[in-house]
Amino acid sequence: MVETQGRIVIKHSVTATILYSMFLLPGLGIFFIVSPTLFLEGESGGGSAMAILGALFIGVSLLMLSSKKHMTFDKALGTYFCGKSYDGAKRDDLSRQGRLSDIYALQIISESIRSNNRSSRSYELNLVFRDGERANVMDHGSELEIEASAKQLAAYLDRPLWKAT
Repeated sequence: MVETQGRIVIKHSVTATILYSMFLLPGLGIFFIVSPTLFLEGESGGGSAMAILGALFIGVSLLMLSSKKHMTFDKALGTYFCGKSYDGAKRDDLSRQGRLSDIYALQIISESIRSNNRSSRSYELNLVFRDGERANVMDHGSELEIEASAKQLAAYLDRPLWKAT
């Protein structure tokens, strides 16, 4: 979360970008090195399978990198939006954009994540609207860091912060 020029912008963390990119490099290697090598060796079936696998890895990585665009909160315009700018013609999806006045509160919730006999907590910061609908703003593995970001955003928006326990 970065505050500049009277705006708050929430971007992918370096860790998230690295995690999402972990599928890209193997995908590129499989698609552009392994697959052509198999084709040159006469293994058209293996070459085709590797091309599909490489394309799948590349596609998943690019989808993950582009799925959550920067979210900007702009007091001067009275809007929030994902991506480069607010589009007043598209007011139907409050999870992507809307007026700051549409936001009723902010909410932090936690969830337990289990894998391979390990357990950890993940934290979400959500916008809450008057009708009870919610929109995710960010996820984080650190309770202290998400609370600091949530407090900064709540103060900026002058909205209450709720923490589910």
